[in-house]
Amino acid sequence: MSIWQARPLEEVPTVLLVSWRILETHNGLRHFVGVRPERGTYRVSTVIVELDVVNLNGVTHSGRKYVLDGPPGEFADEERDYVWAEWCRVNGVSHYRDVTDEVTETPQ
Repeated sequence: MSIWQARPLEEVPTVLLVSWRILETHNGLRHFVGVRPERGTYRVSTVIVELDVVNLNGVTHSGRKYVLDGPPGEFADEERDYVWAEWCRVNGVSHYRDVTDEVTETPQ
C-alpha cells in the first residue's frame, strides 16, 4: 500500500469520509482518518480546527472541509491502522488515542 501527499486545496476543497474516526496525537492535536468512498483510499487530515458534531463536518488547518458520512468506522481497521501508523512515523507522532466516541457523544 502506498502513501502519498494530498492534492492541493484548490483542486479538492471538500473531502467526503466514511468509516471515519478522530484520532488525537501525543501533543493534543486531532485528525480525521477515514475512507474516501469515491476513491476507495484512506485519508489522514491535517489538524482539525473546527468540528461540528451535529452536522458531522469540520475544517482542518489546510482549510479543507471534511464531511463525515454515516457512523464512525470500527475501532480496529487494518488498512486505516496501517495508513495512520505510516502517517505517525513520517510526522514523528510517538503515541495517540482514539477520541471519536468522547468527541461525538451527545449529552443526555
